[in-house]
Amino acid sequence: MANDRLLTLAQRQWRQRCRKAVSVALGLLLCGTLLGSGNTPHPLDDIRQTAENFVLQQVQALGYANPSAQAAALDPRLRLAACEQALEAFATSVPARAGRTSVGIRCNGSQPWTLYVPVTMSATTHAVMVSEALPRGTVLSDAHVVEVEADLQNLPPRYLESLDSALGRELTRPVASQTVLTLGMVREPELISKGQEVVISAGGEGFRVRMAGTALQNGKLGERITVRNENSGRTVQGVIRDGATVEVSR
Repeated sequence: MANDRLLTLAQRQWRQRCRKAVSVALGLLLCGTLLGSGNTPHPLDDIRQTAENFVLQQVQALGYANPSAQAAALDPRLRLAACEQALEAFATSVPARAGRTSVGIRCNGSQPWTLYVPVTMSATTHAVMVSEALPRGTVLSDAHVVEVEADLQNLPPRYLESLDSALGRELTRPVASQTVLTLGMVREPELISKGQEVVISAGGEGFRVRMAGTALQNGKLGERITVRNENSGRTVQGVIRDGATVEVSR
């Protein structure tokens, strides 16, 4: 009976150590892979390096500049079975642009184990910033915006990455100086206003005619609006090609 009680106590102590080791290991799946003090464990530096290299490859594949990755320190008491194969890294979620993520590290050897390692990553990329405070409705030009290199961790979601994505667009709200622009802050401007005189362009294979018209709707580039042919008085629909031309398909 005494031996039974001692065995039960030993089992409880082993389970407590195992649970603690699992917590320290940041997600270790199999307690059975934790080794006794007499065995050679897998090098923790190799685990961290594998996680960092995996993150760096992901960030570089996205085209970001100056990537860096720093795996969290692992508890030196963590003893995982030495893996006779190269460790395998895998993503645990959709790759983040920057900040903190988690990388799975797996050993597929004779004593398999899986560990999840937190990694802090950073990189820089191009973003579009306004050079001065601007009111709502401003149509952006080279005088209003500049392309800068910024840390991904400091950029808002859906930021504009190039001047081409900003030039010619209209601000949907007032913005302060040094603001990084996002898709929600800009829109295509209205090129044609209701009542504006326009040129109606129509044609087919081998010919094209142009006639005077009046826009009956506001519209942006590429939008379809209704216009009135001033020669015939008829109303037709066409696509806005520029600030003065509406193209009608036959």
